[in-house]
Amino acid sequence: MTPSASPGRDGDPAAPELHFAVHGMTCASCASRVQRTLSRQPGVDQAHVNFATGQATVTLAGDDGARAEQLSRAIDAIGYGLRPVTDDEPPAGDESAAEQRSWRWRALAAVPLAVAVLVLALGFPRDPVASYAAWALATPVQFVIGWPILRSAAIRARSRQMNMDTLIALGTLAAYGFSAIRIAVDAHAEHYFDTAAVILAAIILGRYFEARAKGIDIAPKYIPAQVFDKRAVEKNQVVFHDVAAIEVKPHVKKNSVAVELTDFSVFYSQDSIASAEAALKDNSSKIVAEKGQIVKVSKDKKGVVSRERLTKKWTDWIDYWAVDFNFESKREIIRKLRDEPKQVQMPGMEKPEQLDLTEYEEVWTGDYIFENEWQSFRTKKDRSLELTSVFHECPPGRRKLAVKVVDIFGNDTMTIVEVSVGEKK
Repeated sequence: MTPSASPGRDGDPAAPELHFAVHGMTCASCASRVQRTLSRQPGVDQAHVNFATGQATVTLAGDDGARAEQLSRAIDAIGYGLRPVTDDEPPAGDESAAEQRSWRWRALAAVPLAVAVLVLALGFPRDPVASYAAWALATPVQFVIGWPILRSAAIRARSRQMNMDTLIALGTLAAYGFSAIRIAVDAHAEHYFDTAAVILAAIILGRYFEARAKGIDIAPKYIPAQVFDKRAVEKNQVVFHDVAAIEVKPHVKKNSVAVELTDFSVFYSQDSIASAEAALKDNSSKIVAEKGQIVKVSKDKKGVVSRERLTKKWTDWIDYWAVDFNFESKREIIRKLRDEPKQVQMPGMEKPEQLDLTEYEEVWTGDYIFENEWQSFRTKKDRSLELTSVFHECPPGRRKLAVKVVDIFGNDTMTIVEVSVGEKK
């Protein structure tokens, strides 16, 4: 593909860019991992990955920057997919619709089958006929309808990575396999086919709603060359997205440390209040995110417009936050295919021959794995949020703490602070 030119980070009007569609992401953490991997590739100036749209934009470091094939191999190595898209190619609306259709039929098939298995398990416990029927109904849910989840977990396993699909696959396969063995040995035994089927059905239904949500009110805005023209900004022709910052305060007490979340600043913009007011029909309303505030814009029957600010304080943006008290304790290791084939001397051969043997090597990505050692999050019943973690006992010395915040849109932001614990400074 041919790199396109766009304004660079330092104002270079001809910084080449590559645009990709990213496959295999299941959460905002996946997007962060893909973005970090792209940013660390030779010849890459900066990278941005949007989980909601499934798109990645890579700004190259000059005309001799990274190639699409090189970036695709790097992302394949960590278990995701990267497909180049051209500038004249329309946004991934067709792919989004195809994803919705795929999850829709799976949800429509999984839910009634899971309900049937649940009824058989609860209504006819230890009945041989009901047990075999539950086994038969749970099998397509596990291996046919739930195949994308099993496939995703297998891909992550090959690259020694884990994600949510890994946990789902392990849990449901354990319940299904254990039940199959028990029923095969004793048809009157208790089974857990309903557990596997209901979990998969719930996850698949959630994936369908997530696929639908990816296409709601998302319209990519390309920054024009007149981005620095004040008049363009005043006319809402330029909108900046996805900017957030975390402020924390560590508290050290002897050989333990706690972290206080003091601020979470966001500057998201999607649409504008002025544009929403102009387009709004009478007796209707619209939610707008502008300059880090979520505002409900309403127009009554008489055409009178009113605004209601929904995010009254910075904590309203936070859905979940967590602390890793020793961020550099676990390196992120991936398996990478060796470039050169290996010469092997086989018995009966006069000389070594070049054999195409697939070999992998373990490579450190340069990043570390965030380990959740403390967390606070909101639930539907309890909307409160703890802003200070518990004290965590640590060996004396200097260490790096990582704090990750996931906002109400599912975007995650992380910051790292260095502290001294104990007597050593």
